[in-house]
Amino acid sequence: MTILFSLMVVIFQSESNNTMGKPPSTELGFSKDNPASIGDIVLFKDDHIKGSKLSIVCIESYHGIEAYNRMLVNSKDAFIIQPNGNYEYLIIKFNISFVNSNEKNRYFYASNGHFYLYQSSNSSGKPEWLQASSMKPLIESKLLKNDSIEGWVTFKINKNTDYVYISYVNNNIWFKINIK
Repeated sequence: MTILFSLMVVIFQSESNNTMGKPPSTELGFSKDNPASIGDIVLFKDDHIKGSKLSIVCIESYHGIEAYNRMLVNSKDAFIIQPNGNYEYLIIKFNISFVNSNEKNRYFYASNGHFYLYQSSNSSGKPEWLQASSMKPLIESKLLKNDSIEGWVTFKINKNTDYVYISYVNNNIWFKINIK
């Protein structure tokens, strides 16, 4: 009950701060300089859908051996291999919701392919698309009004990384995930 109340407060605060449209770069989650964190709900719109209102929240993340063990449990493939050398897995759970729209029967396509990783070393990468390392469930759906999807995004990161930035939908929404 407390979690639900907290989420409602964050949504109300975000709505009152006018996060729809193109917000100023100081708005939480819409800039690499002011990224959202785990638990922050970011409201946004799709410019191709009139009156659209969507939300994204990073729910949880794991890295290293804990991520690897969760992948073993949640994957149907028994051949998940630990990354070699100086790398480890990072798995991040997101929820994306299509809250509202003025258009009937329009959908918002949510996909793991819309997430990008930027390590603290400024290198970037697409989600790790190894068949054996796909953490289930994936984010892959056409969302209609009032639909939502929750799933995992998998990356391979450098073990010495202190934090990563995750961008969603062409660098419009930013999250910072602390590793150490």
